Amino acid sequence: MKQAACILLLIILLSGCANSDATPNMDSRVQTAIANTEQAKASIDNAVQQTVTALQPIPAGTGTPPTPTPMPPVDASTLTEEELAAMIETAVANAYLYADQSSSTTTSATADGTITEEEYYSTYYNYYVTEAYIEYAESLINSYVEYYGEYADAAIDSLNAIEQDLNAISESVAEMTSILQQGQSTAQAAIDTINATAAAVKEKAAQIKDLPGQWKDQVDQGINDRENKFMNMAPTDIASDRDGALLQVFDYLDSFKAALGDGKINPTEMFDIAQRAANARASVDKSGGPALKNLLSRLDTLTRNASRGEWSRAGSGLSDFERALPDRPKRRP
Repeated sequence: MKQAACILLLIILLSGCANSDATPNMDSRVQTAIANTEQAKASIDNAVQQTVTALQPIPAGTGTPPTPTPMPPVDASTLTEEELAAMIETAVANAYLYADQSSSTTTSATADGTITEEEYYSTYYNYYVTEAYIEYAESLINSYVEYYGEYADAAIDSLNAIEQDLNAISESVAEMTSILQQGQSTAQAAIDTINATAAAVKEKAAQIKDLPGQWKDQVDQGINDRENKFMNMAPTDIASDRDGALLQVFDYLDSFKAALGDGKINPTEMFDIAQRAANARASVDKSGGPALKNLLSRLDTLTRNASRGEWSRAGSGLSDFERALPDRPKRRP
């Protein structure tokens, strides 16, 4: 079980820290944000040592490697959409890399028509890690669909396609591990089946090689498009005095707080927030006076956070924004 713990820590750290080789287009802000998640706060020196240990093939004679343990669930409410998407990109890329490596290692191991004890454990280990990465990637995908599935049909369709490919690889990996779980002698007897399954894994892995980066580009474009849309809405109601302008700011605040009650903002709620922001901004510009105008930059930041799926940041900023407001005026009949 120590081996399993090492592998799980390795996967969390690789996904949490967003390895630059796997995600070359990730901007530094996202890398920093992901690196600061709870999974990446473990001691770096200790993690490196455990990683080195985990990457070694399981020694012959130490028993059958354990089956993959389900990855700990990700709390998507603490991540921005961009951060979660970057983690998915990295996890899927790692699933591809390990699937491809597992296939190549298997083919090499069986090239002479035999499977030694060392080759058996090494092969089993590689498929074990592959399956763990696939399960982790799928858990992240499920979180993304739950939180952001209502915003981007095209991106969700692409994500579903990736998940189908991962499922296909997982089926082949399961077929392989079902043989390997029966021991070295069984694996030796089923060497033709092992080779055929390894070839299927390699073929299916090749199908997803470029998909994570393409999907992440879709997500980034969708986030930017949403920001542009919701930050440039035209006002529909402009107050004629300071109290009216301030009331619109409070209406914006109330709408925002209600939307965040479940930890996420759906498209209907986002439209309402953006429209109230446009109205409040125009009213304050016209009748709010200098003190209220100084708060508009905060209002814009909150609206931008909401539009970009940065809901945890918006929640933190909302409290500061509310404290900075003057007393709520009475609403005139």
